[in-house]
Amino acid sequence: MPGDAPCATLRPASGPPPYPWGCHAAAAALQQVIDGVRGLDMDDVRRQIADQQAESQDTP
Repeated sequence: MPGDAPCATLRPASGPPPYPWGCHAAAAALQQVIDGVRGLDMDDVRRQIADQQAESQDTP
């Protein structure tokens, strides 16, 4: 993946790595999330949020 950061930059200054399976797997999972978010239609997301808020206000 272009622009890969070395694992040391993804780990806390002290203690164990944040992910037991390693930073490369975590980076790959994060990239999947980023790609998924890029594919969202933000107008559709806003409509869904507004619908959910309206429903939550309608229910006691």
